Amino acid sequence: MTLNGNATVAGSSLQLTASVGSQVASAWKTAPVSTSKSFVTSFAFQLIGSPTQADGISFAMQSAGLNAIGGVGGGIGVDGISNHVNLTISSWTNNRIGFGNNAVGTKPAPNALGSCSSVVGNFTLSYQAEHNILSLYGTYAACGANFTVADSLNVNLQSKFGSTMYVGFTGATGGAVATQTITSWSLISTGDLVMHHKFDNATGLDTSPNTDSTGNGFGGTFVGNAAMGAAPPAFCGGQSWAKFSGGSRVQVTQHAALSPRPNFSVALWARADGSQGTWRTPLMMRDEFPTRGFNLYASTSNQWQFWTGRGDSAPPTGTPSVQAQWH
Repeated sequence: MTLNGNATVAGSSLQLTASVGSQVASAWKTAPVSTSKSFVTSFAFQLIGSPTQADGISFAMQSAGLNAIGGVGGGIGVDGISNHVNLTISSWTNNRIGFGNNAVGTKPAPNALGSCSSVVGNFTLSYQAEHNILSLYGTYAACGANFTVADSLNVNLQSKFGSTMYVGFTGATGGAVATQTITSWSLISTGDLVMHHKFDNATGLDTSPNTDSTGNGFGGTFVGNAAMGAAPPAFCGGQSWAKFSGGSRVQVTQHAALSPRPNFSVALWARADGSQGTWRTPLMMRDEFPTRGFNLYASTSNQWQFWTGRGDSAPPTGTPSVQAQWH
């Protein structure tokens, strides 16, 4: 990454600001990202103050260049960059989480972030290039409570930035301070995907082949009746969804390209309705003898769990799977 201002890298973490007044930082992925392709990006962050904190951070997309950096304090390092879109995470007395277009976002946060000594979260942003929708879903812990956030923005990134853009993070302090850190980050563009199923068929029962939008030919066949529904939440970024029950599924023929090794990423929107106390899986690629592949489960205790197997399985870890809510 290209670091500006007070940004530093410590191990695998990106520290945007230390607990020092009037710091400002930006850090950009050096290779530009295509604006004509859809993408999914996820990051984990922590904001540590004593006892309060300021001023916040942003995930930003811009065309001003690798040296772009905005203002201190409430500008959170992004306000002042000439052409940008950002996800604002603003603390102190502003307390905002949401998208901004050439300005800091103004959507109120669920709580007063600036009054908490610690804010720790995981956010996922997705961009649907065919629909020009930028979406956010995230969770964070602050002041002893857990919060969920969602937002969306209609924006054509190709029209705004041209064929490519720079993506990364900004942050700033002012008179009040915080140590503001990005602890992990991933970004996957559809140009890097092996398979992508959008479930944008017509509503109603559908048994037609489901298309792989990457063009790699990994389409699927509906087994059982899948109900296709319309109008999912805006943050999902799609136009429809598929509901599976009683063993119905989309089945894709196994191929070596779908066998991830050694590293892989999967992403989806899912919602568990009913059947509490049972194992429910919206995504799996599994072989029993020997055990290998992966499963994403909503477990018997209503917790999302991702299991992998190479003759063993990963320990069950995850986040709560609240009934009738998208994750």
